[in-house]
Amino acid sequence: MPGQMIQWASAIEDSKVDADIAYWNIDGNLSDSAVQSNRGNGQWWLLNAYGKMSGHTVKVTPPFPNRSYTLQGVATYDKSKAQARTLLGGASGNGRVQFRNIDSKVFGRSVHALIQEIPWTGQIGDSAQPEVVAEMDEAVVDGGVAFDFGSALPALKESSAYQIVLTPGGDTTSPAVPPKVWKAAYEAEGAAHIFLRVDGKAEQEIHTPLGYKWVVWDHADTKVELTKGDHVITLAARSLDGNRATKGDTIIDKIDLSLPDLAATQSIYEAEYAGLKGASLDYTVKKASSSGVAVLENGQTATFWVCSPRDGESTLHVDTFGGGVAGLAVNGRKVRNLAASAEAKVFLTGGVNKITVTGERGRLRLDRIRAESTAGTLNTTWYEAEGARLAGTAQVTASSLAGGGKSVTGIGGERGNANTLTFDVTAPVAGRYALTVRYSDPEQSPATHYNPDPLARHGGRLRQRRDATGAVPAHLPRQQLLATDHPGRPESGREHHLVRI
Repeated sequence: MPGQMIQWASAIEDSKVDADIAYWNIDGNLSDSAVQSNRGNGQWWLLNAYGKMSGHTVKVTPPFPNRSYTLQGVATYDKSKAQARTLLGGASGNGRVQFRNIDSKVFGRSVHALIQEIPWTGQIGDSAQPEVVAEMDEAVVDGGVAFDFGSALPALKESSAYQIVLTPGGDTTSPAVPPKVWKAAYEAEGAAHIFLRVDGKAEQEIHTPLGYKWVVWDHADTKVELTKGDHVITLAARSLDGNRATKGDTIIDKIDLSLPDLAATQSIYEAEYAGLKGASLDYTVKKASSSGVAVLENGQTATFWVCSPRDGESTLHVDTFGGGVAGLAVNGRKVRNLAASAEAKVFLTGGVNKITVTGERGRLRLDRIRAESTAGTLNTTWYEAEGARLAGTAQVTASSLAGGGKSVTGIGGERGNANTLTFDVTAPVAGRYALTVRYSDPEQSPATHYNPDPLARHGGRLRQRRDATGAVPAHLPRQQLLATDHPGRPESGREHHLVRI
């Protein structure tokens, strides 16, 4: 839980000791930080923000020092970057955060502030990138600035962590748009259900993701249409027609209801907040987005962790002020050169993607990256397993949550087996293709009373026939999913590979 992890981070920083996260639950998920394939939960994003803190730690005075489950924080100041960062959390309601002794020679007479929330989405529930709460300029008064949660800003949530980044103010802009214009949480009353309806109608079935024990939380997401005013949202164990009913048990903690901001079609990643290696920051560029730009020379990099809601096409808009040449890479693969502002149609995996801009010549002034889900250029073709060629023990099996209601089981086995599944695919042009495999896997080794021990095995070997002379093999790693017919999000079990044809 991000809000509670701040308690540990602040205590460890105050003590100036090294520490690791305790391993208590599922094997192989970065101590309850990584979920599904290639996705992170709120704790992952908290640690990502924590890892970006640089410079020196500065003193943090909490309202209740040395008291657990209260508002705590950790803060840093990096003079070379002209940045101050703080992570805070652990309390609900109102909170006033004050920055003191701001160096006017570094920041000027005002600061530019980016405020983000890192919400709790459950131990095994995926999370998008930190949500923008506000972006603004604040005048420095008597050497300080203050931010009021529960007044000018939304009230704090005990389960969430919050990040505040200060950079020089003045000639700045505030392009980041909060993704939601309204949100509220409604606590459940102990019911176990999976049929949702609004005002007694508009029913839809919710497949709740499978956990491995009670109170290890996940989330299921859907959309509902609401008119203005009061409504009754019902969660029921049986459908309205009485023909369908809950299978298994589900406990419900709460529902979070929010209204998205339709203007927030793009996610903005400012270069001055990126992970920089060798690059410098320049806050004097006129009309730069937010407060500044990153300057990249040969071999210097800016790394962005971009979250995509789904597998598929996205457009990356790279905004620069020129001055040099750089390369744009997605998940380790270079996709184009950059000499000016440009865009690239790319395949992003659902979850976390590593976007890197590397300087090659001159001094490229990188302003930001804007990412948005698009369609129509990188079209996807799906091949259902039941339509492929089966050999050995491989057989078609009914699977209610699989595409077409069917899957193929019995693939593989002992070394040297002939239990295979062969797809005949057609490539419209030669090139590098992204290959996504959707699967489910319940296998785990004997576990202790609290540690499930899922097995992350190679899911087999991919063989791409080049010609009659042979094949190019590639291993397919697979993540364990706790169930054979997994009821999670459609992309919950999948692996991605690049195949050159």
